[in-house]
Amino acid sequence: ETTNEEFLNMFRQFGELEETNSTVVFDKTTGKSKGYGFITYRSKIDAMKALENPEKQLGGRTIKLNLASNDPKQGGSFEGNVALRKVFVRGLNYDTTQEEFQSLFQQYGETEDCNIAFDKSTGASKGYGFVTYTSPVSAMKCLEIPNKELDGKTIICNLAEKGKRSRPMNAMRQHQQQQHHHQTGYGYQQQQSYGYPQQQQPAYGTYPPQHKPAYGAYPQQQQPAYGAYPQHRPGYTYPR
Repeated sequence: ETTNEEFLNMFRQFGELEETNSTVVFDKTTGKSKGYGFITYRSKIDAMKALENPEKQLGGRTIKLNLASNDPKQGGSFEGNVALRKVFVRGLNYDTTQEEFQSLFQQYGETEDCNIAFDKSTGASKGYGFVTYTSPVSAMKCLEIPNKELDGKTIICNLAEKGKRSRPMNAMRQHQQQQHHHQTGYGYQQQQSYGYPQQQQPAYGTYPPQHKPAYGAYPQQQQPAYGAYPQHRPGYTYPR
């Protein structure tokens, strides 16, 4: 018996809705509610606020909320969706300690994992880290202000899934390109063409110099003078 307006009013308290994508689902034949609906917020943070308490009372009944997903692998799970709970942090001071890192991020909520990435060989910080919260709500609180100050540096936070393509590999590529620019004057390292070692590679369309004949010519020892014949030409006598 819940109307569409009652349904929307219940969720407007958590943030601004995309009204056209928020509705109770009704049976087209009977016009009756199917007992479920969808809410779309303009902000992820507002969606997380609504999901902080996944059970609510509406129309005398307890309704349950889950995160809707187009990806069937995620199964609509909210708390279990690591992509919404894991934060990637870059721009760390190389001297920042694990304790300082944890102290900053654990103020937003309980964490499953909160670690700086260290080089296994040298033990030095790589300048980035990851924080996995137990709840997406805590992750969203952390990301309300994505740029933070820690140990004298501005650090940048993103959902780890979102920042996956621009992680340290990106920094590595930039470093390599800078080296190549220094070496070649261009943005890329000069590459060797296929098929020949660099020191043996001939110019395009030519032969190695030691084998290149003159155009239209024969080897010098076999080439007759123009209009002349060898003295041993058979069948020809010279006048005396």
